[in-house]
Amino acid sequence: MGFWREVTWAAYLTVISTSQLLPFELYEVFQQMSALRIGVLLLNLVIVVYLISQLKRHTLTLGLYGACLNGWYSS
Repeated sequence: MGFWREVTWAAYLTVISTSQLLPFELYEVFQQMSALRIGVLLLNLVIVVYLISQLKRHTLTLGLYGACLNGWYSS
């Protein structure tokens, strides 16, 4: 929900949760190297780099205050 409303915490949470999978995928590649495992690792790396670049590019609103300004929240 927060990501749809473009709030800052949701964007950071998405980057963190996606990048937390990288060590496990790297471990799997070192355990038994296969084209599929390398492909999944590379795909996840590309996704993380893309998310970080989008996070740097866009200025996101600040939670509830930004949602009120954009008309997303009504009491």
